[in-house]
Amino acid sequence: MSSARPFMQYSAIIEWFYQQRETVLGEATRRFFDEVDTDVDPTLPTEEADHLQRLFHEWFLFDYRLEDGRTPLEFAADADGGRALGLTRSQRDDLGEAARTQVVAVFWVVGASAATHLVTLEDAGTGERYEVYDVASSGRLDGCDDGMIACRLVHVRDHWYMAGNPVMEFPLKPTERMKQVMRENAGREMRDASEGKASRFLDLIRLHYGRKPGRGEDAEGDDSAQLGTSQQVFEAMDEQALADFKRNLRERYNGYRSKYPALPEWWTVWDAVHDEDGRTSPMDIFGRLFGGENNGGENAGGGSGGNGLPFADEKECRDFVALFTDLWNVLPHRVLDGMSPNEMFAGRRRIEAYRHDHAHPRPWLDRLDMIADPTGYGFAFDAFPRVRPYEILGIERRDLEAFAKELAVGKSTDFAHMRDEFLGDLPHFYFEENALHAMLVGLVAKTPDEAICMLDAFLPHVDNRKVCECLKVPALRKDPAAAYRKLAEWIASDRVYTVRFAILTLMRDFKGGDFTLEQARLVAGVTLGDDASIIDPENDVKLAREWYFGVKLVESPETVIPLFEEHALPREIHNAALRRAIKSKRVDEALRGRLRGLIVREATSGSEATR
Repeated sequence: MSSARPFMQYSAIIEWFYQQRETVLGEATRRFFDEVDTDVDPTLPTEEADHLQRLFHEWFLFDYRLEDGRTPLEFAADADGGRALGLTRSQRDDLGEAARTQVVAVFWVVGASAATHLVTLEDAGTGERYEVYDVASSGRLDGCDDGMIACRLVHVRDHWYMAGNPVMEFPLKPTERMKQVMRENAGREMRDASEGKASRFLDLIRLHYGRKPGRGEDAEGDDSAQLGTSQQVFEAMDEQALADFKRNLRERYNGYRSKYPALPEWWTVWDAVHDEDGRTSPMDIFGRLFGGENNGGENAGGGSGGNGLPFADEKECRDFVALFTDLWNVLPHRVLDGMSPNEMFAGRRRIEAYRHDHAHPRPWLDRLDMIADPTGYGFAFDAFPRVRPYEILGIERRDLEAFAKELAVGKSTDFAHMRDEFLGDLPHFYFEENALHAMLVGLVAKTPDEAICMLDAFLPHVDNRKVCECLKVPALRKDPAAAYRKLAEWIASDRVYTVRFAILTLMRDFKGGDFTLEQARLVAGVTLGDDASIIDPENDVKLAREWYFGVKLVESPETVIPLFEEHALPREIHNAALRRAIKSKRVDEALRGRLRGLIVREATSGSEATR
């Protein structure tokens, strides 16, 4: 590599247009985003939007035509533009050479070396090879000899360079059949004159970022199908939309398998993705699944044994790679604690934004980090799946309780300020922050009114059983009547852990003379979670009701038993509560026999026990 580096500071040209010809950039921006028809909002501060903005700058420099017919790069290379930008003759020569020699294509990765900073690329359309000097790509692909990259190359001072960031990279080990098909299509699609390059570059961007009307049958005729769904689109999905997306992926894969029976079964693909070790590249796993001899033969769409993917045309091959990319990104991976890569990626971005929010510094995070064990889950180990692994710092309950007491009783101005700021900083990000908040409510609230105010603010953010169990508020006991009125309001909520908190508070704080049949009927009247399965969040309400009635049968059997004689509860809760009470050592044999007689052995037609 020559020590004389070429001038490739294209950002200086972009900056000049922003300052001197902003209207030109504005018109180019509108045209670019209209033609790409992007799924990603370029104004969002995300990696996707930043990448798309850099691609726009490259397209503007190399492909956009000014009123005089030149591109901005050609304008800067000519004498008039070069003088306006303050460029030397040597710098203008480098820009002119880049404009003349540019190659826009999809390339196979043949090899890469971080030591030499070289990446060897093979044009998928022509078979021509390029030794490309690129520090970032050679480091990322070091030792790699497969995969695809779509980008623009320029030749300046006897060396090839990437003009900007790759439009996209994806895992694919080429077979000779695939290379042949892409070379046959090259003359028609890839290698025209200058305007053809501009069109090709836009096509590649549209392929990756362009809006798609749908998936499956509606998308089969769309030549601009993305090579995988963007992270921005994933993050816009709610749980139901993501579940539908995963179901559609499975249906699409099985559609390919119906056409090409030699492809492995769905669960083979699922297991391969789930069990990947975090060191093997997606390219290698893709090759193991679909690149072996088992995918050739007469059932492989014209392929022959050992030729890998069975698809005979570029579009079907590209769509299948896009499908695998989506599968990789949305299926759970064991090495990610059961999360998918798109969940982990979104989590890391949220962590970065949360911890580096300069407008709202959070000094308590430093203290929490000091008592955290990042190699474990602390007392959050059984809070899954409500809590994601990246939301856990890994703090033991006793350590968190000690910090909560320190915050609650701290007299210094710094402690008081940190405590008040923390309690007002809702919603929190980390599991331990929510657990700390729950502990502080019990420690800080001195009157029922203070407790109710703090609980009204916090309960909507409680989303798991472990945090809910940290909410024990002694201040509510000071005015049972006022507390009961508020608990009756919370128990009617549609929020799972607001209802669970109300039930458990009624169980713990209303005993003896404070306990009434009215309270028991209030809990019996809850319907949230009646039909919940063990994996549903609503199941935590059902378990709370079983716990409540099991305890009350022991504490106040004569008050509660009439509800069981009336079959006021669903049969499952009815029987579970009775069995809890029967196991208690505080129940004598006479009562134990009476409770056994109340167990409903089976649901009968029209039985009130099943409500």
